[in-house]
Amino acid sequence: MLSSAKIGTSSWRYYTDGVACRASDYYAGTGEAPGRWHGRGLEQLLPADIWSELAGTYVGTDVEGNWNALFRTTALFRRVATEVGDALGYAYPREADEGVSAYLEGVRQLPSRPAGQ
Repeated sequence: MLSSAKIGTSSWRYYTDGVACRASDYYAGTGEAPGRWHGRGLEQLLPADIWSELAGTYVGTDVEGNWNALFRTTALFRRVATEVGDALGYAYPREADEGVSAYLEGVRQLPSRPAGQ
């Protein structure tokens, strides 16, 4: 979530010494504990086939492209969640998955609203 607020003079030092400093450390990749991922290098941490599927879930503003990306995302989630669940001894809730997928497909088939409405 993105928010903004006016920074008063008393808050400025807190922002410059604390928040901004930590943010720059985050983006520079410094100060992270070894073995912990904080937003960088995900491609190197995932198997190539999962990374490829994940990269295919990013699209622009095209409505149909976004629907396709949503269904690619749910398929990837289904695959990974099933593998993780199996490894931990849990069954993937296929019935719930099928219900959600059917609902999404129903929403996808609804008539589109004209732009601006």
